[in-house]
This record gives sequence, C-alpha cells and structure tokens, in this order.
Amino acid sequence: MGRSVVRLLVIGGLICALVAAWVMRSILVVVRNVGDAPLLRATVYVTGNPYALGTLARGARRRVFVRARGESHIEIEREASSGQRRRLFVGTYFEAGYVGRIAIDITDDAIVSVDEDLHPL
Repeated sequence: MGRSVVRLLVIGGLICALVAAWVMRSILVVVRNVGDAPLLRATVYVTGNPYALGTLARGARRRVFVRARGESHIEIEREASSGQRRRLFVGTYFEAGYVGRIAIDITDDAIVSVDEDLHPL
C-alpha cells in the first residue's frame, strides 16, 4: 500500500476511535411521540445545549446522544400550532460523566412516561 492509503486508514481509525469514545461517555435519549399530533421542530435541551430532533410524526421515534456539563436535567421544546415554542420538563437528573439511556414518551402537551438507566462512568 502507498503512504497516502496508510495515512487515510490511520486517520479514519483515529476518527472512529474518537467518535466511539464520545458516544461511550454520553447519554442516549430516545424520544417517542405517542400523541395524535406531530411534534413540530422538537429540540432536547441539556444544560442549555440544544439537540435538534426535527418534526416527529405520530408514533415516530428519534434518538440523540447528549452530554451534561454539570448538574442537569432534560427539557423538550417544540412548536405549538400557534407558532409559539413551548418546553416540557422531563424530570431527570444527571451530571457530567454520567452515561446510560433515557426513553421518553411524549405528546404535544405532556410527558407521558420516562424510563431511565443512568449511572456515573
């Protein structure tokens, strides 16, 4: 193999390792719309950081990896039919360095259920 191919393989391997390390030190948040109406322009907020989900149709599920910078919780913001943005407090607690999974069932106006499996790394 030529030097340029070896360099590309090494760089690709380093990028994969960095992505894997980031994911392993993150929390997977899964949001499922269990309501009758779509969730328009939904966004997950953690310690003020936004993670865009987009629009979730009825029954749709989206996942995002999040990280906290300190003591934190999750809020989900979406656009109401009136065009106003509204946030719902999910009611979780975690800190920087926590890992795990949070599954959230939501309608346009309420958090229906939260299932979490979080622990410090």
